[in-house]
Amino acid sequence: MAPCINHSSYDFVVENSNTLRYGMGAIKGIGKYAAEAITNERLNNGSYTDFFDFCSRLAEQKLSKRTIEALIKSGALDCLDETRSTLNNSIEIGLNYSNKKAMDRESGQNSLFFSDTDQLQTLPKLRRKKEGEIKCFITK
Repeated sequence: MAPCINHSSYDFVVENSNTLRYGMGAIKGIGKYAAEAITNERLNNGSYTDFFDFCSRLAEQKLSKRTIEALIKSGALDCLDETRSTLNNSIEIGLNYSNKKAMDRESGQNSLFFSDTDQLQTLPKLRRKKEGEIKCFITK
């Protein structure tokens, strides 16, 4: 099975008698530190629910842009139900969001009027190519 931030660990794992889960350590650009940080956070606090949840929960580990790009390209973030292009275009937004959340936690700032869920940013909406546009590129 493909790598997944909600199921994989650093090494390959046998999930049942005939299924092998790809290890994050085998993805080019993912080091042992990053894979173990992702795994430990998931084991301690549950599965990642969306891209911003993933970024903010790992803010203290300071995952690099290249590490997140490698996870996206490998399909390890496919479980978050967003397209890879959407996630790839949202890396900077996710990193900025996680840095802001980390700074707010450090300073002890909480809003009186908004909960954490109210403050969540949404992923940008990308313009999808229409079938005719795709065929145009293929036939040229």
